[in-house]
Amino acid sequence: MKDLFGQIMRDAYEGRDSTHILERDDGYSHDSSGAQYVASFDEWNPHEKLAIARAKGRVLDVGCGAGRVALYLIELGHEVIGIDVSPGALEVCKERGFGSVHLMSAETIDFPDETFDTVVLYGNNFGFLGFPNRVIDMLKQLHRVAKRDGIVLAATRNPLMTEKPEHLALHARNRAQGRPPGLIRIRMKYEGQIGDWFDLLSVTEEEMAELGGKAGWKLSEIIRSDTEQPELYVGLLIKE
Repeated sequence: MKDLFGQIMRDAYEGRDSTHILERDDGYSHDSSGAQYVASFDEWNPHEKLAIARAKGRVLDVGCGAGRVALYLIELGHEVIGIDVSPGALEVCKERGFGSVHLMSAETIDFPDETFDTVVLYGNNFGFLGFPNRVIDMLKQLHRVAKRDGIVLAATRNPLMTEKPEHLALHARNRAQGRPPGLIRIRMKYEGQIGDWFDLLSVTEEEMAELGGKAGWKLSEIIRSDTEQPELYVGLLIKE
């Protein structure tokens, strides 16, 4: 598998233009800036700023990327452990001063039981394993490694909050195939290279509550900005 994500992290960190293309399997595509992965707290989306204030204790940053969330939390005094499947991204983390990182998939979380007070799933990482059964399996593992009063800060977008014909057509196709409307198949294109296809799931608030409930989590609160991109939100999940 090409580590295009790691290359984008590297270029963004070193100040180069890291604009890349995200292409869906239905032909829809759009440009995305790699600068978002190294953004300072002041540059975060409003809903992420609001929600991160709920972080407590020892933190697991799942899909930590270039370490933007971890570095902010470390400044606040938290102990943070990061995991990602991109070796290049983890190298950037270390160069930025975040060394407590592990090359690890969210499908095989290898930490002792009841290790973390908070789990962060930012950057739409709630659904980065794609199909609902895989998301549930991840949440079950997070339930195991979370302490008794542990929480998850899970970022996603409500896919139904759109009027764009290309998105509505995808939702209709998914429903016809018995799939969640917010499930997409996507790949990256960057600097003449094409990454592998992967699945990504965006969920409504009701879907997040349902998936979390099947893994022992209760959706306690929805945190969003009322003024900017209301389709984006962070779900606060508490361990039951």
